[in-house]
Amino acid sequence: MDKGQAKQKLRDLIARETRTAAPPPINVTLRWFYENRFLPQKEEQWKITSRPKTKRFIENYLLKRFGDFRLVDLDKFTLQTYLNELAPNFSKSVLAKTRVYLNSMLSEAVELDFLPKNPAAKLVVPAPARKARTCP
Repeated sequence: MDKGQAKQKLRDLIARETRTAAPPPINVTLRWFYENRFLPQKEEQWKITSRPKTKRFIENYLLKRFGDFRLVDLDKFTLQTYLNELAPNFSKSVLAKTRVYLNSMLSEAVELDFLPKNPAAKLVVPAPARKARTCP
């Protein structure tokens, strides 16, 4: 068996064991990738006390907006525009976490050959809008 055949056999074995055969990379949505590839690999690396909070954050800030987007349709412009839209209403911490989780997920998609390059690699966290101070 040559290297290519061995790789294919391994992919088939992994798909059979995980019971979620990967659709062709062009049809993979961010939600499918998160649930079937990213989460099973990364969840165990997160602190057990942080897991529910991290999953809730990803669901609320990323999957609600981009869950049905195909990975190949996500581009830097779309992602940066989203961060810019969040800036007036959210803290720098929320903006930074959003960028970090996007970058992490899409970096993993590149590693697993679902994407040729990571569109979130050079996203810039915008400055959050300053709230006007009120005098007591």
